Amino acid sequence: MERKKEITFARFCILQGTYWSFYASFVGYISSYLLAKGMSNTHLSWIVSAFMLTSFVGLMFWGRMSDKLQTNRKIFLLGNMAAVILGSVIFTFAGVAPVAAI
Repeated sequence: MERKKEITFARFCILQGTYWSFYASFVGYISSYLLAKGMSNTHLSWIVSAFMLTSFVGLMFWGRMSDKLQTNRKIFLLGNMAAVILGSVIFTFAGVAPVAAI
């Protein structure tokens, strides 16, 4: 039983490390990409500000939803699917500031 707890803890640590590495590099990567595509610094500043605001508000919203549904897995999978869709939209419409902001 102790071995099973160690394996579960190791998987959790890998998952957390992967998630926070993605989160830490996401804004820097997207910012560089959008600047390379010709977006102005002003538009990029608005987008990064919106990202920070929605990160703060979203944390409280998704935390409440996780507690209400008593699950993290469904919320995590939903967030990952949203990130894939968001990434596809940003790469497709990188030159259009309002679409990139959304």
